[in-house]
Amino acid sequence: MKTPVLLFCAFLTLCTHSPAAGEEFSSKTVVRVNDNFGRWEGNSASKKEGEQNLLYFSASYAKSRYGITALGTYAKTSYLYNGAGDDFNLATMLDSAVSSFYKIKDAGGFNVRMGLDLNIPTGRAGFSEKELGALFLDNVSRDLTLVTSFGKGLDVSPSIVVSKPGKRIVAGLGIKYTLTGEYDPTTERNNDNYSPGDVIKIIASMQGRLFKNTILLFDADMETSSRDRQSGQDVFKLGNLYDLNLRLIQRYGSVRATYFASYGFQNKNQMLGTGGITTEDRNTNNNSYRLFINLHNQIVKWFGLQAIAGYKKILKNGYDSSSMLYDGGYSKGYFGMGFFFGVSRSLLCTVNLRTFRLFNDQDSWEPVGDTYTGYNVDVGFLYTFGR
Repeated sequence: MKTPVLLFCAFLTLCTHSPAAGEEFSSKTVVRVNDNFGRWEGNSASKKEGEQNLLYFSASYAKSRYGITALGTYAKTSYLYNGAGDDFNLATMLDSAVSSFYKIKDAGGFNVRMGLDLNIPTGRAGFSEKELGALFLDNVSRDLTLVTSFGKGLDVSPSIVVSKPGKRIVAGLGIKYTLTGEYDPTTERNNDNYSPGDVIKIIASMQGRLFKNTILLFDADMETSSRDRQSGQDVFKLGNLYDLNLRLIQRYGSVRATYFASYGFQNKNQMLGTGGITTEDRNTNNNSYRLFINLHNQIVKWFGLQAIAGYKKILKNGYDSSSMLYDGGYSKGYFGMGFFFGVSRSLLCTVNLRTFRLFNDQDSWEPVGDTYTGYNVDVGFLYTFGR
């Protein structure tokens, strides 16, 4: 679960957001409960299929200068990967997260936001050899099933974001350090503890108001990590990740449109071989780009519609198609619609449906390639105390 990272990105966006776009409040408590059900299946070539139901909930308390949020998720997952029966079934809590922040306004002309995120190991991290063989190892799984990792160790992530407000342009810079916790990924072997490398994430962001109803946002981030260790030995180091993101927010009367484009790339990994841990001969990681448009229409004060359409392309990696390490990449298109309505002044209900179609190109996991179709239905309730 990557919730703490997502919260950190949200904190940076809030910290660089124009003051006119938000509402100041003395205190606010928000409780959210959502249920999300998704199902997908491949064509007759692979006979792969799966479904997942997520019940996730959060509670947050915030004042103008500080706040805290707690999140938890219960997941029920079924995955059939070779047409020979239910190969993976799991119902479990996922890891929980607690996130807090404290903001200092106008510190020498800058705004400063300090944060602390915790990944709490309430989920399941250890699996049997049979279960490990059925887990979601192909990278295409991340775009079929919302959650493919069910638990890890205790992570502690302090962060700091500094922003410089201006009349038309706001700039921000954030850094987050994650001290990762150790966990045991197997249930059938002793002394097999796995210690992921610590992670440093840096995000730079800039927001500009081009016109009265037009806002342009750009952010770039880099993530680097130390080596993973298992049983006291260096075994792996993830290549540095880089992402470039561009958003254009345009208001047309009661409709707010968000246009988004992103490009991501990753350096070579380091892996354990006969001579120790060495850099890959070629890059096994895939570059990617994403495009989407999101529409939000506030029809009346208590009711509105929203829609999203997008495309994601994962490019092939650096190996030849004859190699067992070759990954041909995949492409995914999706479309979703939903609505939200105010049950009362404090209670908001949301309903969203999203469908997708994904083509996974030929690689060592699927020598013939495959086309997947799937959908997600999400129903949520948001209750707010205070204004």
